[in-house]
Amino acid sequence: MKRIIISLTMLFFTVGLWAQSEQLFTHFMFNRLNYNPGYAGAKTVLDAAAIYRNQWWSGVEGHPKTLNVFAHSPFGNDGRNGVGLSLISDDIGMDKTISVGLQYAYRMKLNDKNTLAAGLGPRFESVRRDWTKANLRHPTDQQNTGDTEGLTAFNVGAGLFFTNPNFYLGLSIPRILKNSLYYDGDEFEKDVNAYYFQAGIIAPLGESGKVKFYPNLQLSYGPHLPFEFDINANFLFLDAIMLGATYRHEDSVDGLIQYQFNNGFRAGLAIDFTTSELSQATTGSWEILVGYTAPIRHIVNLRYF
Repeated sequence: MKRIIISLTMLFFTVGLWAQSEQLFTHFMFNRLNYNPGYAGAKTVLDAAAIYRNQWWSGVEGHPKTLNVFAHSPFGNDGRNGVGLSLISDDIGMDKTISVGLQYAYRMKLNDKNTLAAGLGPRFESVRRDWTKANLRHPTDQQNTGDTEGLTAFNVGAGLFFTNPNFYLGLSIPRILKNSLYYDGDEFEKDVNAYYFQAGIIAPLGESGKVKFYPNLQLSYGPHLPFEFDINANFLFLDAIMLGATYRHEDSVDGLIQYQFNNGFRAGLAIDFTTSELSQATTGSWEILVGYTAPIRHIVNLRYF
């Protein structure tokens, strides 16, 4: 029975890859650029990171693995412009997706504390299916299917991102266009528009400010996609050690830990514990994050947003 569940679940992910929403990350609050191009340059300094996600499917061959590498920075003398670059590699079963995106944001100072940015994010997406990895039942199946097949297409996203030293708000559509990646014969398989809303705050607990509460929220919805949300609560100690937990709607309960070094580097680990029916086929998932935020002289506080 367990083998049947695993096989069916793997088939679901493989087929769904051709028309999915954005990749899933437990560290979503640390890679906002992947969801919202308006975030480019938001930290007012160079910010770069890499996140590796492994969906720990109890040793099942072909389980999902995702790598996200990104960097963004302001440019120009007035700090009104932000630019970013992101790369995502996603492997699921026989399928491999590569996405290369550019992000540009124009940042408008509303007052001394508040900034509103509008961004655009063109991207190139490539999907390849390797039939040599298939578990074929008949010797002639390989000849009928061929070795590989794939598609490459262009898309673009847009977003708004509002920042304040104490909170942020974001609204975005990472994919706007219906392109050849979403064809099913002569018809589009489904709409690809997934709308994302993100929000978070940072609030000191107590007068000393040595402990801060850092909750985050992410919602996503599309006309033909399920409603999803992640609710996160982090506690930051001494601006260095972060401990947190996340609830992902009808999917998992997650824990994360992160350490911020004095030189701008940071490293983190997240572990997901599956709570859905997939728990019969998978123990959960894990993620590793490494990042760097360039320090600024005479500024002590971290760039939380």
